[in-house]
Amino acid sequence: MENMMQGNKIRRVAATRMNERSSRSHTIFRIILESKDANQKDGPVHISYLNLMDLAGSERVSLTKAAGERLKEGANINKSLSVLGNVIRQLSEGKEFISYRDSKLTRLLSQALGGNAKSLIIGNECTNSDVYGSVVKPLVDSFMEGFNATIFAYGQTSSGKTHTILGNKTDPGLFQLVSNQLFQHVADQVDKRYLIRCSYIEIYNEKINDLLDKSNQGLTMRRYQRKCAA
Repeated sequence: MENMMQGNKIRRVAATRMNERSSRSHTIFRIILESKDANQKDGPVHISYLNLMDLAGSERVSLTKAAGERLKEGANINKSLSVLGNVIRQLSEGKEFISYRDSKLTRLLSQALGGNAKSLIIGNECTNSDVYGSVVKPLVDSFMEGFNATIFAYGQTSSGKTHTILGNKTDPGLFQLVSNQLFQHVADQVDKRYLIRCSYIEIYNEKINDLLDKSNQGLTMRRYQRKCAA
C-alpha cells in the first residue's frame, strides 16, 4: 500500500479551470494471479489478470479553457477514451476485428477485455462502499476463478467522482478492498499454491510510465509486457 501511495504522488496532475488537481493521465493497477494444485508438482498453472483502472475524465475545451500542454493532454485523454468506447462497442457487437492498437490504453487492456474477460464501469455517482459488495466482489471472485477482469473508475471533469483506487481513511479504495478479498481467498485455499504479481503504471500522452519506480521511467509496450510476464 505504501508503494501505491508513493506512486500516486508522481502521477501527473495539473490545475484546469474546472479542477485544481485534474488527472492528466490514466492509471492501471494490474494484479496477475498464478494458481496451481498444491498436490501436483508439475500440474498446470492457471493465470488470470485483474486491472483496476482509474480513468481521467473526458474534457471539453470550452469548459476547461485549456491551452498549450494542458490542451495536448486533454486531447490525448479524449482520444484514448473514444478508442476505448469503440473497442467495448466492437466487443459487444461480436465484431471480427477489434481496434485495440488504436491507443496505448486499449493495447494494454486487450488481454483483459476480450475472450472470457469481464468488465465493470463505476460511474461518478457511486462510492467504494456503495458498489463493492454488490458488484465488485463478484467480479473479483471470477478473477480468482481464472477469468480476466477490468474495473473502470470513471467520472467526467468536475463530475464529483468520489471513488478512487486508493480511497481514504473513511472509505477504503478499490485497491485495499480487492487486496483484502484476494489475500483472504488465498489464505482459505489450503489445497492451492499462488503467486501474486503487481504493477502500477500511468498512460500520459500515449506514453507508459512506471509509478512503482521512483524515477517514473518510461516503458515501451514490449518492456512492460515482459515485466508482467517475468
